[in-house]
Amino acid sequence: EIVPGASRRINPRTLLALCLLVLPITTIVLFPNFDVAYFVRRGVPCLRFGLLCAAISAGLGFWLIRTGFASSPVRLGALFGAFAGLVGVGALALHCPILNAAHILVWHCGAMLIGGLAGGVLGAFATRKLS
Repeated sequence: EIVPGASRRINPRTLLALCLLVLPITTIVLFPNFDVAYFVRRGVPCLRFGLLCAAISAGLGFWLIRTGFASSPVRLGALFGAFAGLVGVGALALHCPILNAAHILVWHCGAMLIGGLAGGVLGAFATRKLS
């Protein structure tokens, strides 16, 4: 999505769909516990920490993508935001002691989903501002 860049090996929509589907499916298979006791009270701190890690990752990664021209800022933002959210999911995988599929699907993967949505919105805002 950035010019100059390398040729694409995977379609960006396919890559984004894989990011948003493979992790939840793997979580359901690996963690069969779906207990929802204290679901929100224990989940909000995880979401906050995941989004903090995603924001730091996005801020650092911005230095990499700012050197090129974004041919599609909305797609670039969504893909980059989902990847930054995936960094937040990885940090939560190392930090969070709750091994509950429902918790991981909503609060951990939520960081990736929110990151992708925020990146797409920022890309749309950049497109509007440039035109």
